[in-house]
Amino acid sequence: MLILCCHIRQFLIDEVLFLMQPLISIIVPVYGVEKYLTRCINSILSQTYQNIEIILVDDESPDRCPEICDNFTRQDSRIFVIHEKHSGLSIARNAGINLARGSLLGFIDSDDYIDPNMYEHLYDMMLKDDADIAICGRYIVYENGETKTKNCKNIVHFKMDSEGAIRRMCSLRYFDTSSCDRLYKRTLFSSIRFPKKTICEDWYIMYKLFDSARNIVYDSTPLYYYFQRKNSISRNHNISNAPIDASEKLLEFAIKNYPSIIDEAASAFAFANIGVYNQYIKYHKKCETALKNSMKYNVKTKMKNIINSKYISAFKKMQAIVFRFSLPFYTGIFRLLKR
Repeated sequence: MLILCCHIRQFLIDEVLFLMQPLISIIVPVYGVEKYLTRCINSILSQTYQNIEIILVDDESPDRCPEICDNFTRQDSRIFVIHEKHSGLSIARNAGINLARGSLLGFIDSDDYIDPNMYEHLYDMMLKDDADIAICGRYIVYENGETKTKNCKNIVHFKMDSEGAIRRMCSLRYFDTSSCDRLYKRTLFSSIRFPKKTICEDWYIMYKLFDSARNIVYDSTPLYYYFQRKNSISRNHNISNAPIDASEKLLEFAIKNYPSIIDEAASAFAFANIGVYNQYIKYHKKCETALKNSMKYNVKTKMKNIINSKYISAFKKMQAIVFRFSLPFYTGIFRLLKR
């Protein structure tokens, strides 16, 4: 009898703690990931933070993804599915935001997966640091099974204001523009949505979210598994200038609102140009002369900012210098390093 009473007491305590946890809405756009979707959803269902809802947004996927999504709704009442007409990642995410009931939001790409402790860890960070956004570290997982991570030798943890978060995002030293390895207060999205009909959608809104947040906290513990597959949206061979456009808008925003981080914002713009050029080298595609000259000019005009910034690594500074003065030499070095 005593043992039974203890079990009942623990059950009631667990239920109270569950109800005290705010609901996290986890939004997962789904398209063409039949091979990986089950792994992704199971990793979310395995979270130690239990008060979640999972919103699967089927973007008219041409494979078995719609069926897989529907099957999961019958297995767990926390899972909801939206079947949308194919419109792209941004609209799928926006549809999930509109349906979400939680006071906290998270995003996961459907070919990625997460550590069982990720959302509990992010939520605890939010509480301890009174933050509106919490960010964790990330593993990079390749199709051959190889796994890499960044900033994992020594775990770092720090709290930032809006300016500090945008500065560090621009420098790419700790975290980047991804929306997936973090947890947000829902109120940040009251007037912000992902832009339609573009790639690099995270570029366009992350600085706005940081600007709207009071505090942002980062912990480099890697809890998000970013899967690199050949046919993903971010890794196809259709080269886009969207990173250049998005980073230019970020630079304009910084000039107007955060003049103290112009060096870092200008550097981000320059490296977005270099990043696009790298895609032409990587996929052995010809870069039109006008675009090539434009990218060279954009880097040239931002060299002073790159050199002046203490947040840009020595390696990145050298990369920009070589790009600025000799594209053939830069191309040769890039191909040698990527072998």
